[in-house]
Parts: sequence; C-alpha cells; structure tokens
Amino acid sequence: WKEIKNKNTGVMASTDSSEAVLTHMRLQYWGAIAVCSAITLGSLVGSTKFYRTSNDKFAISTAAISMSFGVIFMFMSKWSVSQNHLNGTKLELGFLLTNLLFWAITLGLISGGGGPVENANIYYFSWGSFISTLLLTINVMQVSPNETDDQSIAKRHSRLTKWTTLCASSMIMMASTVTIWQQVNCKSPLDEFCKRSALAIGLGASVSFFALMILILDFWYKENNKLLQIESVLVFLIVVAYAISIGYITGDDAPGTSIGNVYYATWVALFSSASLAVECMNEFLELVKKNGNAAARAIAGTNSGEEKA
Repeated sequence: WKEIKNKNTGVMASTDSSEAVLTHMRLQYWGAIAVCSAITLGSLVGSTKFYRTSNDKFAISTAAISMSFGVIFMFMSKWSVSQNHLNGTKLELGFLLTNLLFWAITLGLISGGGGPVENANIYYFSWGSFISTLLLTINVMQVSPNETDDQSIAKRHSRLTKWTTLCASSMIMMASTVTIWQQVNCKSPLDEFCKRSALAIGLGASVSFFALMILILDFWYKENNKLLQIESVLVFLIVVAYAISIGYITGDDAPGTSIGNVYYATWVALFSSASLAVECMNEFLELVKKNGNAAARAIAGTNSGEEKA
C-alpha cells in the first residue's frame, strides 16, 4: 500500500488505494453473507412449507434479516456516492455482533441435535453465513476506515477478536445443547445425561453473556488498562470453568460425546479462553513492569534533586 506522511502530525496515512482494498474486502464478505443467507432462507422456507416449529421460524427470521442487511451494507459499500454513514462505523460492528449471535443460536437449533441435517443447503450455507459474519466482524474490529489509528477499536483492545470467538462458540454450545435437551425430553434432574446437558446450557449461557458484556464495555472504556483488570479476573474464572466442565460435556453419556456442534464449540471455547488468559497475563505483566520502571525513574529523579539541593 502506498502511504503519505501527514505534515501536521507526522503520522503515516494510507492513500485511497488502501481504502479501496478495505472496501473491496468488506464488499466480498457482505456479498457472501447476503448470498449464503438467501440460499439458507429459500431452503428453510421450502423444507418447512407444510409445518414449521418455533425453531424453524427463528431460523427463517435470522436468515431473512441477515440477507436484508447484507444487501443494504453491500449496496452502501459498492454504490454509495455520498458520505457513507454505515460501513466502517460502530453501527456496522453492532449489527455484525448481533448477526453473529443470531446465527450461533440458529446453528444450534437447526443442526444441534447430533443427527444429520436432511437439507444440505441449510447446513452448509448457514455455516457459510456464520463464518462470513465472523470474518467480517474481525475485519471491522481490526481496521475501521472512519476512525483514525488512535481511535481504532482494535488498537484499544486487541483481544476483541478472541472475545467474539469465545462468545459465539459458547452460544453455539448452549443452543445446540438446548436442542438436544428438547429432543431427549429431559425431565428428571437425576438423569446423568440431563445433568450434563444442564451444565453445558448453563455454562454456555453464562460465558456468552459475560463475553458480550466485555464487547459492549469496550465502547465505553477508552482506557485499556481498566478493562484489562476486569478481563483478567473474568477470563481466569472462565478457563477454570471450561477446564473442569470439558470432561463432563464431552465424556460418556453427555451431549458432546459424538462429533458435532457441541463437541467442537466446547473445545473452541476452551482454547479461546485459554489464549485470552495468556494474553491478559502477558499484558498485565508488561503493565506492572512499565509502572515499576516509571516509579523507579520517579524515585531516582527525586533522589537526584535532593542531592543537588
């Protein structure tokens, strides 16, 4: 990318070519979301035209909303000749996070039962919509053309991507287990399978809620150090919870025993939380070292002043 230097600030700024590359990337992602959502919507409507459950209606609503906003954002990204008030803004990021959570729930509802999905279009293109939304969310958080470098969300909070992955995987685990719970018709709290299913649902709901809160808090906390303290404690508890629960959720007589959404989502959540814990620990140690050096310099300066006096 060709760069120019701002005479007033001395900061290297990208030219129109870099902005065009970002616009093209987002255009591709929004196009993929719109197409995958449209195919999923058509397949869902066709396969449930005689009878629709509440899960089917939720999945159809998710696909319809995702397709509609995909077309809108794609149109704005490609053909907007005036100032673009959607792409590269917090409004776009907010919709992406909402869409990501809705698709996570939908994946659990339509393919969380452990058995094969009869309509391949529904299975593959719903996953296509989810993955495209996840990749675009990461792209938007990393670079936002309507914000300067020092205002970029990713610059302020490099861990947003991992929190998003943790939130989505926990949501998939929860929604998929809920579907299994309904199919098995769990009623007895003493049943081993039902107890483990309840654990997966409770853990997935709790982690996804707290991860979403971290994502929301980032919009208010401009200082990364304050949020780091909250994250460090929270992610430590999440890692411990997943480390203890992984055997119960993916072991024998559990909802994640067989290969499927629950199994993969549980392990992705564990690895994401562990990676977050390591990153938080490294940043915390760097912060302590930085503050320690600053304090040492301040003390040295004070002693030097006293000696001169």
